[in-house]
Parts: sequence; structure tokens; C-alpha cells
Amino acid sequence: MRLSFVPVTLFLLFNTAPALMAQPDSHHPPITMSENYSPAEQAEAYLITGQKELEAGEVDAAIDSFVAGQRLQPEDGRFSLMLALAYQTLSQPELVETHLLEAARLMPSADDPLHLLFRHYYMAGDLAAAEPYLVELIRRHPGDEQLTRNLDKLRLEMTVEQEMESDLDNIFTIRIDSALDEEISALAIEALQDAYAEQGSLLNHYPQKQVQVILYLRDDYDMMTGSPPWSAGRFDGKIRIPIAAGALDSTLFRTILFHEYNHFLAQQLSGGRAPAWFYEGLAMVAESSQHQGSLRYLAPAVGAGQLVPFSRLEKSFLSLDQEQVSLAYEQSYSFVSYLREQFGWHTLKDLLLAYDQERSTENAFVAVFSGFGLDFNQLVREWESSL
Repeated sequence: MRLSFVPVTLFLLFNTAPALMAQPDSHHPPITMSENYSPAEQAEAYLITGQKELEAGEVDAAIDSFVAGQRLQPEDGRFSLMLALAYQTLSQPELVETHLLEAARLMPSADDPLHLLFRHYYMAGDLAAAEPYLVELIRRHPGDEQLTRNLDKLRLEMTVEQEMESDLDNIFTIRIDSALDEEISALAIEALQDAYAEQGSLLNHYPQKQVQVILYLRDDYDMMTGSPPWSAGRFDGKIRIPIAAGALDSTLFRTILFHEYNHFLAQQLSGGRAPAWFYEGLAMVAESSQHQGSLRYLAPAVGAGQLVPFSRLEKSFLSLDQEQVSLAYEQSYSFVSYLREQFGWHTLKDLLLAYDQERSTENAFVAVFSGFGLDFNQLVREWESSL
């Protein structure tokens, strides 16, 4: 995330005033201050240093810098805002909330704290707490259609979820329609705990962030998500699963939860920057421990030379029809499965991390596979030859 609210003139001060800077220390921000600089200038240097540290992933050092600057300028809400962003990366929601509320108090005319407070409460599942911040943003920007759509969606979710019951453990919060069997919630937690352990081991990643899981009646799911009829689940920051009428297929239910939880993991590791085909292929590889599906569409497409170019599968599959989407899923699964068989899960994680560096597919593959003398196009050709 690039943070852009520090004025350019302050970056110039930072870059042209070496007297402000000292060598990094393992316990303190890398700044010593000259008496020639006012407390306000010193605070700005801490702010810029902390921003650079945060962008570099040095979160603890960034927090030290923001706290040091805040001591010098306690009424400057930017430090509270930056501390909230830093604690967000550490998955410490209580501190995120504290600093965002403080930023909103200190910066009453700024939009950023309101956007972040809305997002914070929405992702935590506290829709009632999220609503006032969106309402205030619309009051400030009455012509903003995206804000209006967000409010409409939020209020629809509030209507659908108001009769839902909640169940939770340390990681997962389950919300389930009251018309559904309570046992489904218990099955969901069991499956998600298994997915957490199994996929955490494969990718060496055990997130501590709370995951919101919402189990809908099918009609409510379709209304809420606008998903096509073939959709069996969706991850948009929350895991959303439709439950069909009749007896629950517990194996299929576990498979879907494994799939959607993998989306959560992969999005975390890649910063949401990987292509759809990689997310879907990886999720299908992850779910295959629960259920091994057939590949009905892949072989005929290979025989007819009608595989879909991966460049056309970069975005969501939601716009594809049933036959197109089946081939897209099978093709994505087959290629990612090939990569896993040849190079292992640790290499798939490396690829997710490469995407997190804002690399294109070609550049991400070069970063991970150049040591093998391979690039993306070569790997695609080798995979096709193996089919």
C-alpha cells in the first residue's frame, strides 16, 4: 500500500537534510535530531521515516518512529492514522480501532479515518458500527456513486444478517441464517479448523486475523452477492457460502470451505495481486485433499487446441458461462497442480509472495523460476506437453 498523504516538500526536507539522519539502531528510530530543527520538523522526519519503514515491511521500526513523532506533535492525527495502518499489518484489531478513532477525533475534516473505520468495522462483521462512517462520507460527497452503492449493499447485508446466529472460535466467526440447522455451523468450524492446520502447514502461514464466514440461504446469497447460479461460494474479504435446501452434502461442504479458506490465505500472502487463474487453481489444489474432482472439459479442449490463454483468465471468472467457467477452473487447477508436483508447495508460496511485490505474471515467474532456467511461457509449454 502506497501512502501518499505526506507532502512532497517534506520528502524533500527528508532527502536533503542529512543532519536529521543517523545510522539505524535495532531499538530506536534511525533519527537523531539537530537543535536547528523545530519539534514540528523533527516530527515530520519521524513521519516520513516511519512511512518508508512501513512500506519496507519494517513494522516494529515504523511503530517506533510514529510514536516518537507523536510525542513531539500529539495533536497531529496523521501519527494515529499511520499507527492504525501499522497495527493492521500485525493483525491487532483493538489497537487499530483505538488509533483510527483517535485519528478521526484529531482530523475531523479528513476522509481517510472514516474510510478506514468503515472498512475496519465491516470486515469485523460489526455492520451497525460501520454504517455511520459511510453515511458521513456520503454527506460529504453526495454525488459519489460508489459510496452510495456501498451503503445500499451494507444495508442489504444488515437486513439479511439481522436474523442470523453467530458462532466463533479463536480465528473464525460464523454467521448462519436462523432457518438453517445449527449443526451446519459446527461442521463449518470443524472444517475450517482442519483447513487452517492443513493449509497452514503446506504454506507455512498461520494467520491470526479473524475470518468472517457467512452461511446464507441460497436466495439470500444470490441477492447479496449477485453471483451466477453455478457459484458455490465466494471470498470478497469474507467467506460467503450458500446452503441449498434439503440434506447437506458434508463432503462437498468441507470441500467448498477448504477452497474459500485458501482464497483468504492466498490473498493475504499475495496482497490480492495474483491473477484469478492462480487463485482458483491453488484453491482447487488445496481442496483436493477433501474431494478429487474429474476433469471433463480439459482433455477435449487440449485435443481441439482450444485451451484458454491465461492472459484471458487474469480477472474474475464470474462473467463466464457454465461451460467456459468449467474449462477455466480445470485448466487453472491442472497448471497449478503441475507446478506443485514439479516444484512443491514452498515454491507456490514464493510465487504468491512475488505477486505481492506488484510483479506481473511474467516478472513473478522470472523472480521464482529463473534459478531453474525457466519462465512463465516455458512452464506453460511444458505443462501442455505433459497433458
